[in-house]
Amino acid sequence: MSQSNIIIYSIFSIFFASFFGFFLGRYSAYNEKSNRTQILIEDIPIDKNFLNAADAVFASKAGNRYYPVFCNGHENISEKNKIKFESAEIAEKNGYAIAKSCA
Repeated sequence: MSQSNIIIYSIFSIFFASFFGFFLGRYSAYNEKSNRTQILIEDIPIDKNFLNAADAVFASKAGNRYYPVFCNGHENISEKNKIKFESAEIAEKNGYAIAKSCA
């Protein structure tokens, strides 16, 4: 074999191996997707209390401010003094105002 034939053979071999490896990888990825089990999500029971919890606010019996659940201020209220209102409107009707740190 001449030097030029060896170079051409080497280039062809590298190209063929790369091409074959690439498409073998693509084929295996395609094959894995087609063998996946499909999951059907039907009616999932929703806890209404969980949905209302996002609107809940907390206040202290000793204070006049309320804290929404996303505000960390309610974590400082002791459990024996903590009051939970279902919404900010209910807390305001009971004489509480939103804490300045949460507004």
